[in-house]
Amino acid sequence: MNSNYADFNRQYDELYEKTKAEKRKINIIYTTIIVTGLVVMGYFLFIYDVRRDTAEIIRNIGGAILIILYIRQKRLTRRLDAKFKQSVIPEMIKTVNPNLTYNAGVGHSEDEFMKTEIYTGSIDDFYSSDLVEGNIDKTHLKISFIAASVKQKTGKSTMLVPVFEGTLVTLDFNKYFTGKTKIYTKDFIAKFEGLMNSFGDEYEKINLENADFNDKFIVYTTDVQQAFYILSPNLIEKIMEIQSFNGTSRNMDVLFIDNRLYITFEDVHFLDMNKADNYTEQIALFQSEIKYFINMVEILELNNRIWSKE
Repeated sequence: MNSNYADFNRQYDELYEKTKAEKRKINIIYTTIIVTGLVVMGYFLFIYDVRRDTAEIIRNIGGAILIILYIRQKRLTRRLDAKFKQSVIPEMIKTVNPNLTYNAGVGHSEDEFMKTEIYTGSIDDFYSSDLVEGNIDKTHLKISFIAASVKQKTGKSTMLVPVFEGTLVTLDFNKYFTGKTKIYTKDFIAKFEGLMNSFGDEYEKINLENADFNDKFIVYTTDVQQAFYILSPNLIEKIMEIQSFNGTSRNMDVLFIDNRLYITFEDVHFLDMNKADNYTEQIALFQSEIKYFINMVEILELNNRIWSKE
């Protein structure tokens, strides 16, 4: 595909406008239904004199229906986004790296996300998309956007609350290791302070010799010896370099498990069609982000295999 954005605009403008119109129609229909449902519930609960047990039934059933409708609305609009992006992006990704493929409607599995232990409870709504996958020399790279939410009760109402929205990157690591080692930014710890208590006795907090690293990150591990083996002084410097890539400090968390490297970037969605009317801006952002993730392979020297690791 021609990378010239003027040609790109002319070629896909009609499709993009049609997608936006279909999304607006879906949003109007479902918003009208949801608002009507809330009004009807309000009438029976606050104006019409119903018994307490009947009111509880109305709240529970009505609340469940409204959540289902909301999830359905989100999924329909996401499918439209995926259909549009699948028409546009696959060839565009080839301009970034010919070894990579793109699939708009799929991403990392829920099991892969749960391995990061960003959240250790059960997930009520999980969505992943914008899968970019392929090999960068010896290193397998997998990238996707993830949105995970849980049901939370506030008073008598139940709503979906996000526990993570952002990008997950998984990479082959260049050393064999056992156990699990996690690196969290201190911003993450502040946001999910209660989560740390759920790790249990298998994890031990360790300090590394790099004072700058310790100022930004907290490290937990199930195997102290393996953690120091993985986190060489050179790798520590590389992780800090990635975290502040291009002068932008990112909320980045890292997990070493099963001979793989899992990196999460909170609030990073490089193909969010809702954030810009001009979708070519999103394509430009997409290209820069993919290059950023590819560059991590080089920065971390993951193609430099250690001993028998191939």
